[in-house]
Amino acid sequence: MKDKFELILRRAARGDSEAFAELLREKQSLVYNLAYRMSENREDALDISQEVFIKVWRSLDSFRGDSAFDTWLYRITVNTAKDYLARERKHTSGKVTEEDIPENITASYDTPEDRYIEKEEAGTVKAALGQLSSEHREILVLREVHGYGYKEIAEMLAIEEGTVKSRINRARAALKKELCDGNKTR
Repeated sequence: MKDKFELILRRAARGDSEAFAELLREKQSLVYNLAYRMSENREDALDISQEVFIKVWRSLDSFRGDSAFDTWLYRITVNTAKDYLARERKHTSGKVTEEDIPENITASYDTPEDRYIEKEEAGTVKAALGQLSSEHREILVLREVHGYGYKEIAEMLAIEEGTVKSRINRARAALKKELCDGNKTR
């Protein structure tokens, strides 16, 4: 499977549009999911994904293979999402509204009351995440949502592993503060 992917990658890097289309099909959910987690908005995630694949098409021949392709792709996605969100923030307040909270909550429910409580808790966490800086939100999404290790995150963000650990600690503290402050206002 890996050899097949490497062949597709090489063909796409040489300008083969059919190979690139196959590469896109293979990696589109990976890019979209990260873009969605960073933006918390379906339309923004689609726009970000489109920008990412345009950048990948234009720079695929420069991929040297020093890191895994997914790491390279994630780095492009993270940087593109940051840029996109910074541009968008100039036009909006940056506040997360109820419409921005996704409905796809995955859990097993025993009763309608459990479903309601789970949905409320998920909405509270998503709203609190939306209040964090993009740096804090990004690092928590990579670690807690996607489950990447410190080393992988360090490669994706081009920072030291120790920096990753300290940012995660600061991000968790900021999220905890947002959650606690949010409960005080209820």
